[in-house]
Amino acid sequence: MLRRLFVLLLLTCGLTAIAAWVISPEMAETWVYSRTRGVEAALAARDEVWLIRGAAPAVAIGAWLGLRQWARTERALRTLWREFLSATSLRNVDGSLARVRSGLFRGSIAACLLLSAVHWESGVRRVVHEWPVYRWTTGTRVLPNVSESNRDVIRYVQATTPKDARVLAVSDQTVFFLSYYLWPRVVLHRPHPDSQFVVPQPGQSRQLAAYRLQDLSHEDLARLAPDYVLEYFEGRDYFDAQRVFEDPMWTRFVREQHKDGAYVPPCNVRLRPIDEVLRGP
Repeated sequence: MLRRLFVLLLLTCGLTAIAAWVISPEMAETWVYSRTRGVEAALAARDEVWLIRGAAPAVAIGAWLGLRQWARTERALRTLWREFLSATSLRNVDGSLARVRSGLFRGSIAACLLLSAVHWESGVRRVVHEWPVYRWTTGTRVLPNVSESNRDVIRYVQATTPKDARVLAVSDQTVFFLSYYLWPRVVLHRPHPDSQFVVPQPGQSRQLAAYRLQDLSHEDLARLAPDYVLEYFEGRDYFDAQRVFEDPMWTRFVREQHKDGAYVPPCNVRLRPIDEVLRGP
């Protein structure tokens, strides 16, 4: 019976490896994308093919070596099984073997091993799914689940302000993500009263009201006491095409990020020290 399992494992992994090398990663990517229309799912399918190409032959070779040296394999497995039974045999105080207690103990170990296998499989699938995005980098560098312009702004502020800076964000967006990714910097934001307690409806696009820098008085700035002021506007009611290149450092930075000397940012961004803001235009 045990030998049949090794033969079945060898055949299954061997055929899987052959199929993985016959089907190209690009074919798998195209097939998944045509059915899901999801870019991440398609990229994950491509990486799964590469994972199977490496794992299936390794398991097949292991099974083949075990069958080739079957006498040693069988002896080692039987020895391992006897050691497991001996180590998990529980006895009563009088020395008699408690079969029920031993069975429960072994069942608990088997359940833990099964749970570990399930978590391991889930972890592998999660890594494969996120590999197209994360690769060998951390979330703080990849900045997942935010827009491309958000990533550019976050990286720009990270590159141009010290870690202990207090940054006042004047924006038409909810900038809680800035606090998360720019920590330990302190990000300050004064929301407009008309933009608070707004519950978005499915399929509804609504421009939230926001303060502009000129709406904040010197007393407001003094009370908030920021080190830098970040102006970041992207919505249709606040974006001004004439101010796209107002901050030359931002323009240079974002063009280097996109490796395009003619790149035009889709948002207004201007970062200045508070002293420069208080001096006026």
